[in-house]
Amino acid sequence: MSTGAQKNFGKFAQQIGEARAKSDARFDEVWFKRLIAKAIMFRSLEASVPKQSRYEGGYRANIVTYGLAKVFHDAMQSEKHVIDLDAVWRRQAAPEPLMRALLIAAEASAKVVVSPPTGVRNMSEWAKKQACWAEVRGLKLDYDSDFESCLIDPDDARSEVRQARSARLMTSGVEAQIRVTTAGGAFWAHLLEWGRAKRKLSPSEAKALETCATYPRRIPTDLQCQQAVALLQRLKEDGYPEPA
Repeated sequence: MSTGAQKNFGKFAQQIGEARAKSDARFDEVWFKRLIAKAIMFRSLEASVPKQSRYEGGYRANIVTYGLAKVFHDAMQSEKHVIDLDAVWRRQAAPEPLMRALLIAAEASAKVVVSPPTGVRNMSEWAKKQACWAEVRGLKLDYDSDFESCLIDPDDARSEVRQARSARLMTSGVEAQIRVTTAGGAFWAHLLEWGRAKRKLSPSEAKALETCATYPRRIPTDLQCQQAVALLQRLKEDGYPEPA
């Protein structure tokens, strides 16, 4: 399989582990669900390929990887649609039309993988070449008409991400507000005093803590609460002795 295809569809568990170790906002719940949906598709195709009558054995990993990559590529060429990974996640399985498309692509990919150019004897090495992927990518395949039911517009896919992130931000804001109000004004006043003495606060950070320190006389906004909670974590790492 080519290096590009490996990056897209290999080592799902490793990708999840690495992503969890990062704080980047793109590694959110939707991202994880879609990654798992890809893994579901990979495993389903991996189990189905050997059962096909035309499968002659060998190179299964290459065939499966190229089959997946081909379907994703062709979906994007179909009026710029994308695979509905959210549907795969909800079903915890690839729908039948999608599985048929994957098998069509896998069968076509197999013919390319086991038919290297003249002079190339090692099919495994051929499968790693960008030229192999280029040949698979250029194939014109006839998928069943209901394959379209497995596709969604990219804008709809992005909308799902935006909605999930908005919900997460709303939840984070509520959780931060609960943390701030539960701790009380005196708690944040102590943090403000320490941060100023150590010169650890920017003007906007100091302002957020000032508002939290006057609670309940003044009610901090969700953003100020989120700032305060983030500051607490950062200043603790800088040596802040949190009151018991």
